[in-house]
Amino acid sequence: MPPRPWNALTGGILPLLAVVNAAATSTTSSLPTTAAYYVSGSTKTFAHTTLTATGTDEAVIIVKETGVATLSDVTLVKTGNTTSSDDSSFTDLNAAVGVETNGTIYITDSTITTNGLSANGLHTYEDGTTAYLSNVYIHAEGDEDSAAYTYGALSALVYSTGNITVRSLTGTSAIAPVACIDGANSFTLTDCDVSSGTENNGVFQIVSTVSSSTTETAYAYVNGGSVSETNGTYALLFVANIEAYVYLTDVAISIRSGMLANITADSDWGTSGENGGTAHVYLTGIDVIGDIYVDDISAINLYLIGSSWTGALNEANTTGSASVYLDSSSTWTLTGDSNVESISQANGSSIITGQYRVTEIA
Repeated sequence: MPPRPWNALTGGILPLLAVVNAAATSTTSSLPTTAAYYVSGSTKTFAHTTLTATGTDEAVIIVKETGVATLSDVTLVKTGNTTSSDDSSFTDLNAAVGVETNGTIYITDSTITTNGLSANGLHTYEDGTTAYLSNVYIHAEGDEDSAAYTYGALSALVYSTGNITVRSLTGTSAIAPVACIDGANSFTLTDCDVSSGTENNGVFQIVSTVSSSTTETAYAYVNGGSVSETNGTYALLFVANIEAYVYLTDVAISIRSGMLANITADSDWGTSGENGGTAHVYLTGIDVIGDIYVDDISAINLYLIGSSWTGALNEANTTGSASVYLDSSSTWTLTGDSNVESISQANGSSIITGQYRVTEIA
């Protein structure tokens, strides 16, 4: 059985964060969701106060059914564990803040603190949900939590089972990915400064838990800001058992591991022998150092647009598919022998081989 996916979250120390239409692909919980405070079909304001929830499976506040909650100078404290990490992944079970169908929440100048198993900082799901955060600090300490700062296993900053947009987030995930996608979903990070010391596959992890012959397609957009891999073990990007389109535009990237992407099958996702990944990676206005690995049943197409990439591609010479496309203002500098199916170079582009070589494999 694959590991429990990371929890859906958005939050941070930030001037503005908007999470819009974070619709989950799986929303059914076998457990009832309770909360210390409910806002449903009405408007409610909380100011200069502390809201707490300590019960098992209990949220601090849930907003739903056209409800609108406005929180200003509020401290939200959530302790207590979930009885189902799976349900907490796909619903607001045991979260500090939950936003359900057609609910809207505004949080400004506030703090969200959680400490408990799968006690997420903020979880939006179902259609029509919107969360606006301004100058909000989110800190999650429990195992399998998600927030703007996480220190727990399986505790991503952002986990998408829908379509999530995050702006101006400053966040750190100590030992888990920054952002994950499960299935045919997406995330967009704009002007975010994030870092990860992930001990799980990659800073950006894109997978599908579905075991079928139908290929799902996911989309990831990272525009501006910065991203850092700080552990020195795993790649910036990990793709398995799914087709992923990844767009990195004008992002400052630091990769301690020296691995830009790992496109590979993994026994945790899909059916063995059929669970390779396919990645289409577009680097625009990027200067990055890192190798790319592709296994025997996976594929990568790398597009350099006004970018400089230093690294090796398929140095292990697997039977996987690898292609590189360079526009007229892009440069590829090799750090090892590389093996590709095809190279496409516009006039003005350059490939600096040095002591290494690129071999085109028919």
